[in-house]
Amino acid sequence: MARPVKIGIEYFSLDVDIFEDEKVIPVSSEFGAKGECVIIRVLCAIYRNGYFAECSEAFKFKIAKQANLPESLISEVISGLVKWGFFDKAVFDSFGVLTSRRIQKNWKEATRKRVSKNELDYWILELPDNLRGFPAEETPLNTPESTQSKLNEIKEEITPLPPTGNEKEIPPVWKKDFNVYLTELREKYRILSSDKDWIIQQEKFNPGVNILKSIEKCCVNYWATEAGWKKKKGSKIKDIDWKATFANAVSLPQNRVYNERFQVANEQKENKSSKLQICER
Repeated sequence: MARPVKIGIEYFSLDVDIFEDEKVIPVSSEFGAKGECVIIRVLCAIYRNGYFAECSEAFKFKIAKQANLPESLISEVISGLVKWGFFDKAVFDSFGVLTSRRIQKNWKEATRKRVSKNELDYWILELPDNLRGFPAEETPLNTPESTQSKLNEIKEEITPLPPTGNEKEIPPVWKKDFNVYLTELREKYRILSSDKDWIIQQEKFNPGVNILKSIEKCCVNYWATEAGWKKKKGSKIKDIDWKATFANAVSLPQNRVYNERFQVANEQKENKSSKLQICER
């Protein structure tokens, strides 16, 4: 009696640039090393099974136990990977299955000599891109027999859906690279330093304050450091409003640098006040 053909594989290739992939960067940025750990664990589970894995509660709890992370985090990471296209969204929405063309291509290459590629469940590798946006069923189909029938019907019947334009949105470059952030800061400072109307307006709101030196001080002490960068990239903004950032910074007493003439006048006023207090005593 012949042994059953092994569907899973014992090892798989992993691109050295996997964490530079635009489909991974948003998840890596949001969840850090924990999210990256989950990605590798899920890929191992998929290839151990073959080229797909059913994303059941048991599956997520198993990954959570292996990675020593909460199940809620596993669910969030997987949802992010589906959202950004690392896993095929259409297959996931309809069948609750994790797979992708890249995974199926790797598996196909690794098993080309021992596994027949006819009538494979959840197979999308030969399905054109414009025929993969099928709507999710109200009740997901989880059985291999019904799934393959569904995919075969899709190839013949589905009408291509126009892209929404949101799926490929990725974090701005400055959130990924500190040097890009610094370059933008310096450029905005250069532009603001020549914006006379804005400087006059800020001088009106902050009497006696040297606006440019105050901005330079807050940049050197905070905004041009990695602490300032982490603060900005931790927010949900896509573009930094540097005018508002600098205006707020100038309004803080610890950032203010006063003009020399104003500083001397202020010191003279304080000295005069001190002398009056002494005389009164």
